[in-house]
Amino acid sequence: MKLFDLHADLGYAVAKKRKEGHSRVLSSFYTDALRKGGIKAVFMACWFDGSQDFEQMCAMIQALKADIAQCEEVKLVCDGRMIDWTDDKIYAMLSVEGMCGIDRDPETRLDWLYAQGVRMGSLCWNEENALASGTRSQKGLTPLGIRAVRHMERIGMRIDVSHASERTFWDIAEHTEGILVASHSNAAALCSHPRNLSDEQIRLIGRRKGIIGATAVGAFVDGKKGYQDIGHLARHVERLCRCAGEAHVGFGFDFERYYDGSGDGLRGLEGPEQCGALIDWLKRDPRYEKTACENAVRIFSFE
Repeated sequence: MKLFDLHADLGYAVAKKRKEGHSRVLSSFYTDALRKGGIKAVFMACWFDGSQDFEQMCAMIQALKADIAQCEEVKLVCDGRMIDWTDDKIYAMLSVEGMCGIDRDPETRLDWLYAQGVRMGSLCWNEENALASGTRSQKGLTPLGIRAVRHMERIGMRIDVSHASERTFWDIAEHTEGILVASHSNAAALCSHPRNLSDEQIRLIGRRKGIIGATAVGAFVDGKKGYQDIGHLARHVERLCRCAGEAHVGFGFDFERYYDGSGDGLRGLEGPEQCGALIDWLKRDPRYEKTACENAVRIFSFE
């Protein structure tokens, strides 16, 4: 069994290390851990905290693509159907976490991102920007944000709602018709962190034929450190499957170890190399087998 990770801040991590003078960053620092954990495909997110302009967004995306091109064992694809599950490569897809640089002309700038291979994007991180508001605000979509989500839907770029405020989430739902993705969120009914989703939101994503990536961020699994482990992550997977349907759940681990060597991970699941224990749990219950990769491949297979 292999895994498809819907959210890894590898775009940010790679760009940071390349600025420090490293090359072939993915091969030097990350591919061994991904292989050890059974992660075959991964959305490499370029993360922007709200302070960057469009030029800085472009620079990070291009740095990540340049590094992928230098790494023979990593292949960039734009469609889940392009993943060969029989070879020994790791498959990368591109996402943007926070579109703060799109403060004007969203259609043209989104077209550029799409041409670079970006197939998923969130309008904001936790902040408020020209498009939308994140979890630190109670505001929703702006008129520019409405234009952005409608254009993303037209061109086939999946809309990621994981960092959206609740109002932004429902505004996005109102102004779009198709698939929605929460790349790295858990169930608020089990852990009331503002980054988690209510049962109503989870059901909406299921009805829209989207996907929720259960995440390994400890604070999103349980508010008490003693309960931040794989067993409690499994409870979130079960809850997500009950609310959205088993065909609409995957994993978006969000390992902070990629870029700072530590992070708010789960006990026994603190980095990609430790995913074997999760695979063992999935193998024990056939109801959840397709959450490993099958669901994500389907959602990110474009007609």
